[in-house]
Amino acid sequence: YRGQVVFRGSTYQSEANFYNSDYKGQADFCNSVYRCQANFSCSSYQGEADFYGSIYRDQAIFRGSTYEGWANFSRSFYQGEADFNRSFYQGEADFHNSTYGNSAIFSRSTYNKRVNFSNSTYSGWTDFTDSTYPDWADFSSSTYGGQVKFTGSAYQGDVNFSGSIYQGQADFCHSVYRGQVVFRGSTYQSEAN
Repeated sequence: YRGQVVFRGSTYQSEANFYNSDYKGQADFCNSVYRCQANFSCSSYQGEADFYGSIYRDQAIFRGSTYEGWANFSRSFYQGEADFNRSFYQGEADFHNSTYGNSAIFSRSTYNKRVNFSNSTYSGWTDFTDSTYPDWADFSSSTYGGQVKFTGSAYQGDVNFSGSIYQGQADFCHSVYRGQVVFRGSTYQSEAN
């Protein structure tokens, strides 16, 4: 796709296959409903990638994708597994105010600019392992219902975990923190290390 692509407000009943796609301009998938598996894996977004306010009733696959502009996944609802594994974000990435009803995988990814995961609810297993954050990262005011792992990651800028609730095991081991790290006001209902 060479120019702007607008799928805003669409509903997908049976198949949503956008994998291996190359978007040169803005890609607008805002406020869409996916009643089936949504596959956006191995895609490249050179402009803004906007998935704001979308609902995913089945598995949502974004793994192995590259985002050169702003990537907006905020205020979205994922009923099935959300897979953002091995993705690369050159611009800012926004996942705040989202709900994950199943497992959420963000591991082995690079976020070169600011990334916001705040005010979100993660009901299942959540994986942020082996990721790189050269800039500011915000995980604050979130609820983690299952096990969450931040292990083996590198945080070059400030990172905020404050005001979060960890109902399952929370694992922050074997990570490198070079900026300010804030855990203030968090609640750990299970093992934390």
